[in-house]
Amino acid sequence: MSTPIGSDDPVGLSHSAPPVTPWVFAGTSAPLRFADERSVTLVRGASFCLSSTQGDLHRASTDGFYTFDTRFLSWMKLRANGAPIEGLSVEHEADGRATFVGRMHANATAGSVVVIRRRALLDRSLVETIELRNYTRAPIVVEVSLGLGTDFSDIFSVKEGRDPAPVQPVEKVLPNGLVVTHPSGLSTTVTADDLRHVSPQLLQWSASMLPTQRWSTTIVVSAGESAGGDMGAQGSAAGEGVPALAVAAASVAGRAGHRIARPPPIVLSDHVGLETAARHSIEDLAALEIVDDDRPDQPVVAAGAPWFMTLFGRDAIFAAWMAWLIRPELAIDTAETLARLQGTRCLAETDEEPGRILHEVRHRSGVSSSLSNGTIYYGSADATPLFVMLVERAWRLGATEDRIRALLPSVDAALNWIEVYGDRDDDQFVEYQRATLAGLVNQSWKDSADSVSFDDGTLAHAPIATCEVQAYTIGAWRSGSALAAMAGDTSLADLRRRKAAALTLRFDTAFWMPGEGTYAAALDGEKRQVDTVTSNPGHALWVGAVPTKRLPVLCARLLAPDMFTGWGVRTLSSGASRFDPLSYHNGSVWPHDNAILHCGLVRSGATSEANRLAEAMLATLAHNGGRFPELFAGLTRDEVGVPVGYPSACSPQAWSAAAPLLMVQSMLGVDPDIPSGTLTVRPTLPPSVGRLEVKGLSLGADVVDLKVEHGWLTIRGLSNQMRLNSSIGSTRLPA
Repeated sequence: MSTPIGSDDPVGLSHSAPPVTPWVFAGTSAPLRFADERSVTLVRGASFCLSSTQGDLHRASTDGFYTFDTRFLSWMKLRANGAPIEGLSVEHEADGRATFVGRMHANATAGSVVVIRRRALLDRSLVETIELRNYTRAPIVVEVSLGLGTDFSDIFSVKEGRDPAPVQPVEKVLPNGLVVTHPSGLSTTVTADDLRHVSPQLLQWSASMLPTQRWSTTIVVSAGESAGGDMGAQGSAAGEGVPALAVAAASVAGRAGHRIARPPPIVLSDHVGLETAARHSIEDLAALEIVDDDRPDQPVVAAGAPWFMTLFGRDAIFAAWMAWLIRPELAIDTAETLARLQGTRCLAETDEEPGRILHEVRHRSGVSSSLSNGTIYYGSADATPLFVMLVERAWRLGATEDRIRALLPSVDAALNWIEVYGDRDDDQFVEYQRATLAGLVNQSWKDSADSVSFDDGTLAHAPIATCEVQAYTIGAWRSGSALAAMAGDTSLADLRRRKAAALTLRFDTAFWMPGEGTYAAALDGEKRQVDTVTSNPGHALWVGAVPTKRLPVLCARLLAPDMFTGWGVRTLSSGASRFDPLSYHNGSVWPHDNAILHCGLVRSGATSEANRLAEAMLATLAHNGGRFPELFAGLTRDEVGVPVGYPSACSPQAWSAAAPLLMVQSMLGVDPDIPSGTLTVRPTLPPSVGRLEVKGLSLGADVVDLKVEHGWLTIRGLSNQMRLNSSIGSTRLPA
C-alpha cells in the first residue's frame, strides 16, 4: 500500500512501534504492578492512591499517592514491633476513602492487637489515621514505625512501565515529620502526631496500651512546592508544626464550596442491579470531579483513574452529556471550561488550531490546579463538533440564555475550525492528521495507533475521516443552527441547517457499504472506504445521522454474531484481520460505546435490538458489582461465563461511570427542552425492568419525580410551564 501525498507515515507501516513522546499513546498501558493480586484504588479530584489490600505502598510497583501527574509518595510500609501487619479486610468507601483492617500478634496465647488504617484523599493531600486496639490480657508497648519515600516519577513513566527514578534524599527532618524535595522544586511533606523519633525515610512511635485500650495517630502527606507555587504555603504550614488534623480540616473546608447545593436525584428500580449501578455512577463521578483554581465553583469530570486524572475534551463532554439526569449543570460548566481553553493559534507541536477544542491537559511543572497553567494538547478531531452539540444540550437543559450567548463566539470559532482546519480538502468531511510525530496518529475516540485498519489488517493512511466524527459534525451543524435561531439570526440558522442536510446525504453516499449493511469505519487519505465492520456507526444512530431507509439493516448488523458477544457489542468484528478480544480498540467491549449504541437503537425505534443490548449490559453490571469497567474483553458469553477484564483498565473511568445513567435516560426515553417548555418521555424498558423511576430530577425550576411501571407513567412536580410529550398510553399526573 503506497503512502499518499501528505501522509505523516503512520505508526505501524514504517515503524515497528510509536515513538516515545508526551502525547503518543500506543493503546495499552503497562500492567498495574502490585505486591499482591488485588489492589485498592482511591480517587478524589486530581489525586489518587494505589495500594495493596494491606494498605502498604510498595517499591517497584505502580503503588503510590499521585496528584497532578506526579507520584508524590511511592512507598509506605507500616510495621509493628518490626513485623508487617497481617491484612484481614478492606472497606472501599466513596469519595476517596478506605479502611484497612489487620492484626499483629502479641504472642501465641495472649490475644491480638487489631490494626485499623483509615485513609482519605483530600485536595493534594493523603490523610491516614492508624489505630491500634489492644485485645491482649496485659499492658503492652508496641513500637510502631512507618517507612516512606518518594521518587517524584512522572505518571507517564509509571504508565509506560519504565524503571522508577531513584528515591530522592530527605532534605529536612522536622520535629513532627519530613520534607522530601525534588530538584525541580516539587516537594512531599509528611507530618504526624506524637512522634517518638524521626529519621530519614522513617517515622516511629511507642504505643502504650492497657488491656482494651486504643492508641492512634494521624499522618498527613502533602504535595507541594519548596518555593513558589500555590502549594508552598500548605507545605510550609505542615512543616512548621501545625497539627496534622488542622491541615486535614482546612483541606475539607476548602473543598466544601465545590459541592452542589441540591442533592442528586435517586434512581429506583425493581431491577436491583440497575439501581445499584446508578448509585455507583453518582459516587464515581463525584470522585472523579476536579476543580480548576481559576473557577473553583465550576467542577468538571476527569477522564479516569489512575492514568488520566485530568481534563480530556471528549471524555468530559460525553460524561456531562450522559450524566445530565443527576447533574444538568455539568453540561454548561464543562462547555464554559472548554471554551476558556479553546485553541487560538496554529502551533504544530501541540496540534493547536484556532477554534479547536482540547484533547487533554497535563500538569508537569508544579501542583497548581489551574487548567490554564497546564500543558494543553489539541489533537482531537471529535471534541470540537461534540463541544457545539454540548452547548446546545446545555441550553436545552436549562442553562440561562446569558451564559449560552456568552458561548456563541466559541461556537462560531468551533464551526469555523470544522470548515477551515477540520475539512482539509473541502469535501465537507472532517479529517485528522497530526502535525508532528509527537502527536496522536489517530485522533478519534479509538485513538490507539492501530485502531483504524482495513479488513485485511492494513493500517489506514492520514488524513483520515472516521465514521463517527462525520456524525458528530452533522450534529454540530444542527446544534449550531438551533443556537443561531435562539440568537435571532434566522439566515445563519438556515445556512447551518442546509450544511447539516448536505453532509448527511454525502456521509451516507460515501460511507455506506451495501455488502455489509453498515457504514465504513473511515475514509483514508485517498478517500477509500476503510472497510472494517466496527461499532462506530452506533454513534451515528445516537446523533440521528442515519437515513430512515438504513435503520433496520444497520441496527440488525451491529448486533450480528461477529459483533455481539452476549455482554455487549465489540469495537471490531471478529471477522476482521486485526481482531483481538484483548486489544484496546480492536475487538474489546467498551460500556460507554454500548450505552451510546443503546441510546441510538432506542432513538431509531429498534426496540428488539435495544432491549437485547440492554439485557446484556445489565448482566455485565451484575458480574462487576454494579460498576462498569473502562472496557473488557470481546470474548463471547458462550466462551466464558463472566466478562473478562482488560489489563490496566481505568477504574473508575468517566465514560463507564456515566454509562448506566445514559442507559436509564434511554430506557425512560426522557428528554427535556426547557426553553420550549417540553418534557418528552418515551419509555423502552427491557423485559427484566418492570419499574424505573427517578426522584428529584431537576428540570429548570421544577424538581420532578418520574416513574414508569408496567405501562403506566407517573409524574409529580411538573409545573404548568412544562408540557408533557409522551408515547406511553397510560399516564398519571397526580396533583
